[in-house]
Amino acid sequence: MKAEREINNKILDKTLEIQESYPELYIFLDEMTVYRNVSALQKEDSPHARLQNYYDSLNEMLNSYILNTKGHNG
Repeated sequence: MKAEREINNKILDKTLEIQESYPELYIFLDEMTVYRNVSALQKEDSPHARLQNYYDSLNEMLNSYILNTKGHNG
């Protein structure tokens, strides 16, 4: 349970970062696909694995947006 609580806190922090610093991305969170790697999750379908996958997806979306924005603005 501690690991799930920690990953939930990381998800909350990342979501707040997106909401506050990148509000243009925040609207896409409801539409975001939670599973980046479905085959990996089928092998390891634990709550922690699903949460970690969602957190990784948030990071991937944010990092991609930052890289693309810098490329167009820099």
